[in-house]
Amino acid sequence: MERSDWLLLLLGCPTKEGGTPPLEPVRVMKGMFLLVMDGNLDDPPSYNFEPYHYGPVSLEIYDDLAELVQDESIEALPVPGYSWRKYRLSPKGRARYEQLRAVLEPDVGEEIDRVKELIASLSFRALLRHIYSRYPEYAVNSVIGRL
Repeated sequence: MERSDWLLLLLGCPTKEGGTPPLEPVRVMKGMFLLVMDGNLDDPPSYNFEPYHYGPVSLEIYDDLAELVQDESIEALPVPGYSWRKYRLSPKGRARYEQLRAVLEPDVGEEIDRVKELIASLSFRALLRHIYSRYPEYAVNSVIGRL
């Protein structure tokens, strides 16, 4: 599996609320971090994280998201009033997601489902609080004060 396939799996996974809400970059970043750190995966995504302004960051994820947009596997949706975008699967990405899910081990799919539900259900501050409490070494450069 390609490293960017993990991004497709995370973006395409539905939540308990139904549907697949588009995710802002910080949720994608934290979701991939949790898959790498907590996922109990035999072959986790090969992203390297370092502490940054909002906790763990991997610049490789931004590169992979840009490539997936260029490839038309995902769409980058503008967010009024902000410079960042939200990401969701395109029809091409949805087809690839379905192929990937069909061959995933059930426990891997369940782990992705768990992480997606967590990152989609928590507020921004609660998500950072969750990450910082479990991995304080990634909060050392945080620009957020008390959570």
